[in-house]
Amino acid sequence: MFVFGDSTVDVGNNNKLRGCKPECRANYPQYGVDYPSRAPTGRFSNGKNLADFIAVFLGFDESPPAYHSLPANGIVPQMKSGVNFASGGSGLQTNTGQLPCGRSVYSMTDQLEKFTSAVQMMGEDSDDLISRSLFFISVGSNDLFEYAYPWPTPRNRNDTAFLGCLVDHYRTYLQVRATACCPYVFGWCFQ
Repeated sequence: MFVFGDSTVDVGNNNKLRGCKPECRANYPQYGVDYPSRAPTGRFSNGKNLADFIAVFLGFDESPPAYHSLPANGIVPQMKSGVNFASGGSGLQTNTGQLPCGRSVYSMTDQLEKFTSAVQMMGEDSDDLISRSLFFISVGSNDLFEYAYPWPTPRNRNDTAFLGCLVDHYRTYLQVRATACCPYVFGWCFQ
């Protein structure tokens, strides 16, 4: 299971990012009060987040570990069971989260670059792993918050253009290879 997104699924990446403003870290007592350890875990919640619940449903104990919690020599071995690349405050647009959180927040582009680099380090083993993996993405709310909130100053808005831009970003990130005919699912082929 590979996790990408924002604070809804971050499990500690922001706590390890240099230059990340304190308000965009989840290392305060209220974050984790209902977690089994009763301590902050890097999750922007009082307990488990959505990635944890999905991971548990799939048979894991919790969400895969935060990419930035892994030592450099631990990334490739951990890739075999999953990694969480999510960064609280990030968004689809590369500049989302940069002003309120600091320049260190990882956008979706940054997260995918980290994932791609880790896959390349794996070498030939990566194709089989990727074909059997779940990719969970939870992102976009910060793009909307920053657009709607007049920060640092009010600006002219074109809602239709902005939403179109977000859809284009999603489309870019969610490119899926053609699966062609899939008889197992359809029972026949349309070609």
